Amino acid sequence: MEQNDQVYTPSAANSLSVPNVQALSASLNGSNQVPERYIRPEAHQLESSACRDAVELPIVDLARLADPTFYCEEAAKLDSACKEWGFFRLVNHGVPEILIKQLKIDVMQFYNIPLEETKAYQQQPGDLQGYGQAFVQSDEQKLDWADMLCLMTRPISDRTMTFWPASPSTFRDTVDQYSLELTKVAKCLFHYIAKNLGVAPEIFGEIFKGQTQALRFNK
Repeated sequence: MEQNDQVYTPSAANSLSVPNVQALSASLNGSNQVPERYIRPEAHQLESSACRDAVELPIVDLARLADPTFYCEEAAKLDSACKEWGFFRLVNHGVPEILIKQLKIDVMQFYNIPLEETKAYQQQPGDLQGYGQAFVQSDEQKLDWADMLCLMTRPISDRTMTFWPASPSTFRDTVDQYSLELTKVAKCLFHYIAKNLGVAPEIFGEIFKGQTQALRFNK
């Protein structure tokens, strides 16, 4: 399960308009000549370095956190991941697999609709939400070879439904359900992080109550 939360900042909202990657890809007619702006030599260097110095990313099991038998061991893993890494992979999170599969299907179906139809959801100046790219601050900046769809999902009052695809017909309902499941997972994690910090979970929960949640789908 992946969740991509982004902070709504002026630099993100003021992103420059750039060409659509799907359109660029189609114009290549099968050629491998990707525009220079999308080539990142440093990425290959990082991949080589990662292979040489392979490390195991921290994994936290939410089911074990909820089990008194394994709680102490798993809480220590969570504590270490938060202190040493700042992120971790979460397993046994409880989000229904059928919902995750449906979300993947809906997102792929959205990206398969005619490019002309996706323009209805195109990002507008000063808004991070919608279809396009974000965080583009200069004409010389290297870009990702991918388009994205960014949706503000929580709190519900932050949603701009004009950016939520109406096709496929199940898309909006699936994203809404998935967003709710992520909220439940986040609430559980805040509970256990608070316990690790020696803070009352209810106090910790109030601190983060109503925080922004956003989903980003890459193509």
